Amino acid sequence: MEQTVVTPLFIHLKQNKVCNLEILFSCYEEVYLFINIFFLFISCASDEEVIDNSKEVVPGVKLVNSGHLYTNCDPNDTVYCTNEMQTWINKGVSMMKTQNADVLVVTWNVGKFVSEDGFDKYNTHEVLLTSPEIESILSKISDWLKGTCLSTNQQSEHIKEYRNYLENGADASSQFVLCSNSRIVLAAFETKNPGANEGRDIPAFITHELYHAFQQDLGNQSCTNTREGSSSSNGRAIVEGAAVYFGEYAAGQLMNYDGVNRMLGKIYNDFQGSGDKSIEAGLNWGAGLRLMIERNWLNESSILDGSLFHNCETETLYTNANENIVKIKDLWYMIEKDGDNYKFSDQALGN
Repeated sequence: MEQTVVTPLFIHLKQNKVCNLEILFSCYEEVYLFINIFFLFISCASDEEVIDNSKEVVPGVKLVNSGHLYTNCDPNDTVYCTNEMQTWINKGVSMMKTQNADVLVVTWNVGKFVSEDGFDKYNTHEVLLTSPEIESILSKISDWLKGTCLSTNQQSEHIKEYRNYLENGADASSQFVLCSNSRIVLAAFETKNPGANEGRDIPAFITHELYHAFQQDLGNQSCTNTREGSSSSNGRAIVEGAAVYFGEYAAGQLMNYDGVNRMLGKIYNDFQGSGDKSIEAGLNWGAGLRLMIERNWLNESSILDGSLFHNCETETLYTNANENIVKIKDLWYMIEKDGDNYKFSDQALGN
């Protein structure tokens, strides 16, 4: 009865993990922070119906932060980290053209990696939360669920699921579409001594997941049916590619660096290592969308303000019937490195 965008996040200094994604996958790999989401574009999108919610909600984002993002936070005070994360959330909200969903963002810390099993979607880590902290988190989630379209029994099932994550160390990092206008983001972080990359990757990840909650088409059952029923659809990959693009762009705005250049650098390095010319990975579609922008086939503003996902345009304008989309699939990887800058080749730009 829900759709899920799941992006398992792993913060390890020297350890990569293989993860799955119920809608899309993306891959981030850094020196100090590995967020490795192995993408083979195995289609795992939920086919269950989105509940068309007739219950009115007040659009907005509420944060429940029970963890410390950085080790330089006072271990006895989460206010600093909460305020910092709230700044990231406010940035994302401010960029949207419109918002139609009530969103709850829940974050907490987990300890060291334990095993790759234990959960359907997540790895198992040491549990750092105390029992009172877990009950406090679940109480706040429960209060929020009461304002959604879910029945009392459905709410209880969700609380049971979230309790399992919290009590047993799931490194949960997901965006769930609970109703057409109710979304929840769960994010568990393993903190390490932050390097420059971690300082950039975490806000990029948070704004990435938040962007999924702003993609209105994910709560539109008709659009979902069209996307799932069309062999020429690129909707899932564009959903993820746009979130990659937005997350990097927004983090760059927040941290004063060129987020798009950083995204292209990641994609360039990934391609140099793999040589895989398939665009199907969500990260690669970040480059594809950027190339479409540079060739004037797509307005960047439609990504940044979320309007690309307001009227199911991915299924009407950007399917394989669009010859420009077909070209992008053959050109996206033609990125050149110039010092610390990354740009598309003349061939990719059609020069």
